[in-house]
Amino acid sequence: SSGINAEYGDTVGFSLQSDHFDHVFEFIESRLGTKHRQEASFFEHHLFVSPCDSTKDLQLPEGFILKQLEPVEYINKMTKQWALELDFHTDPNTPEEYFVNFPFRSTIIENITKRPSFGIFTAENPDKPIAWCTVYSNGDTGMLHVDEEYRGMKLARILLRAAVDTFRDTFGSEYHTHACCQLKNIASANLLSSEGWVKQPFNNKRMYFHEDLLARFGK
Repeated sequence: SSGINAEYGDTVGFSLQSDHFDHVFEFIESRLGTKHRQEASFFEHHLFVSPCDSTKDLQLPEGFILKQLEPVEYINKMTKQWALELDFHTDPNTPEEYFVNFPFRSTIIENITKRPSFGIFTAENPDKPIAWCTVYSNGDTGMLHVDEEYRGMKLARILLRAAVDTFRDTFGSEYHTHACCQLKNIASANLLSSEGWVKQPFNNKRMYFHEDLLARFGK
């Protein structure tokens, strides 16, 4: 395993088996009728479920540190990156301090404080991550990011395996995390597949916007 474990209590208290998505449908019900419904195509994603088998350790390159994230100043950097990737902000030159009051900064803080979330840091700057991965309240592993100058070093794989191993160590091998990636994000889809994540035969985020789905599943 990754060697990193923590007590998360009941913060992820449901099975994430690929045949058990009651929590998804509860979330769908909460989303129907919201303003996001008008932009359904933006939320079209592939859905992958983490592998059943134990992951194999990957050696961190020399000069890098893997550790759990904390709700400290570098959350501004993470918030900025997320805002840019989702097109909620378009100027990459905006100072990180601008994002201290950005709307979904609180989501990042919640992910970090309540669920397995990991960052990779350099030995030269151990106070600011150059890569990270967090877990949302529905068990979705996301926000996987590696700064451009550090890509190609298998850091994303190391972060994914740390998340999977922590779920396994904390909740048992019957628990799985899952990940969603936009249809256009071919690189992430290929990464998940190569790591043994299983692509599901439906698009769970698009389901948020179709009322007939609830009737189909007896909701």
